[in-house]
Amino acid sequence: MILASIGKSIVGCLIGAVAMPVILLIISILVPNITLYQGKPLPILTYIDWLLFLDPNSYSNVYNIFGVFAAWIFVWFIVGNWSGKMVNAITSPIFTLLFYMATLILYYRISPEFSNYLMWLVIISGLISSSVGSLSTRLRPRKTFFQRLAEGGIHVDPKYTKNVSLPVVCPKCGVSIFSNAKYCWNCATNLEELVY
Repeated sequence: MILASIGKSIVGCLIGAVAMPVILLIISILVPNITLYQGKPLPILTYIDWLLFLDPNSYSNVYNIFGVFAAWIFVWFIVGNWSGKMVNAITSPIFTLLFYMATLILYYRISPEFSNYLMWLVIISGLISSSVGSLSTRLRPRKTFFQRLAEGGIHVDPKYTKNVSLPVVCPKCGVSIFSNAKYCWNCATNLEELVY
């Protein structure tokens, strides 16, 4: 169980690490006042610098700040919603931050500066957004497969939507039946009329 939770946090980290630069690029294309994308390809280092407010251009105007915050909030709300558990929702952004820091230090040989308050604000907003996404899964009512079909206009006969705990015991001969069979395999009793 713990390994599955750690695995889900790592997957959430990787999703976030890849999705945030992509979302930031999309936002910068949609909002022309954001000065990130100027029509030419950018290295991943530029995106990481922007996402962590390490590049002075990332906080040179309000639109740039808005774009970075929007990328963090959007991506982490989705990842938090996907992860479902609060532990994963909190650890995934932290793992992504550590991944970005490791990329800067080990690959690019850049030591990040931690004194920028915007970097801490955006990280906190990502944690809050991920937590809200996780909580939203708990507040949303759980629906069965058949309820979702009914919402789509497909109605299934109610006798097929019943929960049956297996094995079923035949009321006539007492034999255990390990499926939702219509008839008892031993005495041919119609189980649909008597059990289901």
